[in-house]
Amino acid sequence: MTWIASLLNGLFDLMLRPFGGAPWAGLAVVSALAGVAMLWLFKLTTNQDLLARRRRELTGGLYELSLYQDSLAVMARLQARLLAANLRYLLVSLPALLVLLPLALLAIVQLDAHFQRRALRAGEEILVAARYAEGASPDRFALEPAAGLVVAAGPVRDRAERTVWWRVRAERDAPAGFAVVDGAERFEKRLAPGRALGRLAATRVAPGWRHALLHPAESPLPGGAVVTELRAELPPRGRDHLGMPGWLWGFCLFSIAGGLAVKGLFKVEI
Repeated sequence: MTWIASLLNGLFDLMLRPFGGAPWAGLAVVSALAGVAMLWLFKLTTNQDLLARRRRELTGGLYELSLYQDSLAVMARLQARLLAANLRYLLVSLPALLVLLPLALLAIVQLDAHFQRRALRAGEEILVAARYAEGASPDRFALEPAAGLVVAAGPVRDRAERTVWWRVRAERDAPAGFAVVDGAERFEKRLAPGRALGRLAATRVAPGWRHALLHPAESPLPGGAVVTELRAELPPRGRDHLGMPGWLWGFCLFSIAGGLAVKGLFKVEI
């Protein structure tokens, strides 16, 4: 599964590399390209002729409903027919949704790594944590901060959750990260991207499907190690709007705009 994460990391790194100084331009371009790709896949995974027929049935039902508003009995029958037509339309679209939703999730996870978090600024404090394997002892764990980062409090050991917590403080902008040390073993976590718009993960996990699909931004921890997860509550790059990050709103809007812009060119029924 690691090769999937590496492939996606390389693809999104390549697309965003020219936009290090213009993050919203990079988001717009990548999101629009994602919208075009998803529209093309929608065409490939649906019966376009049948979808057009189902859409005409649905549109016709809406027109009928607007014409017969003076009879409750007729309106009730028309609404039942409209509901059935809507279900038939959704059934034709279902194969495309089963393909597109996982792909959209992979794109969102990648954009989250590039746009959701930022490096620490001087004076900021965050919590960092190490989760350890069952049967391991956390008493030997020590935190080694990189230059510009100091331990402000901890460790606090939560044995029920098999997690050790520390509070760290940045004494300068963008400290590189920290390491959790257990005897001769050392497990590192980055707190700053390597370049503008570089990947920055909140979590580093062991290899497997969680790393490949949900936490691909940083290389996995060694398999079978005593530490199974490293976490850092990094500050967000921007504010949320109506419960969603601004970059996610941007992805939704730009991807829809990109798809609609080429809908006629690709001759896609939606």
